[in-house]
Amino acid sequence: LGHRTSATSPVVAAALHAAAEFVQGAKAPDLRLQFALLVHTDEAAMSRFVRDVEGAIVCLCKDIGPSSEPLLTEEGLLNQWRSDIEAFRRRCKEIWELY
Repeated sequence: LGHRTSATSPVVAAALHAAAEFVQGAKAPDLRLQFALLVHTDEAAMSRFVRDVEGAIVCLCKDIGPSSEPLLTEEGLLNQWRSDIEAFRRRCKEIWELY
C-alpha cells in the first residue's frame, strides 16, 4: 500500500488500523486470557473487528484487480477469512467455557 495513491488506500488504512487496535489486547501474554474472553462476550466489538477486516479485503481486491487464482479472489479471501475467524471464535468460546 505504501506506493499506491488509490482512493481506497485511506479506507484500507483506517480499517486495518481499527482491526489492529482491537487485537492490541492480545499483544501482552498476561492479557491473552482477557482478550479471548472479550472475543466471546463482546459481540459488538467482535462484529466491528470482522467488518473492518472484511472491508479492507474488499477494498484491496478492488484496488489490485481480478486474480486468476481462486483463493486470491475477493470471494476466496473473504471465505478464508470467515472460516478462520469462526475457528478463532470457537476456540475463544472453549476458553470461556473452561474459565
